[in-house]
Amino acid sequence: MEPAYAKLKGPKFEGYVRSLKATLGRSTSKDSIHLGKDKVISKQHAEIEWDPYLKKFTIKCIGKNPIRVARKKLDKDDLAFPLENKTPVRIGNCCFYFLLPKEDTLA
Repeated sequence: MEPAYAKLKGPKFEGYVRSLKATLGRSTSKDSIHLGKDKVISKQHAEIEWDPYLKKFTIKCIGKNPIRVARKKLDKDDLAFPLENKTPVRIGNCCFYFLLPKEDTLA
């Protein structure tokens, strides 16, 4: 399996962030994480991107309908929201958690 920076896991959805910038939406292109066929989800609805200053991934709404991140509503005009491990995200009817890989512990 190809390595990933993060996993997006929900009851009806699973996807992987495999680059420092990923687009989420209804699109089925290989550069996009497909969230399903729900018409309230834009073809390109959100972007997850690595922020080198925050040293975290962030999520930004780029679609016409808002997204919810950690119970906050984000619109297209809002700033990117920093993601922590287990941050809940809802885009249309697609709900998932942003999950970071477990850190290796040295004995």
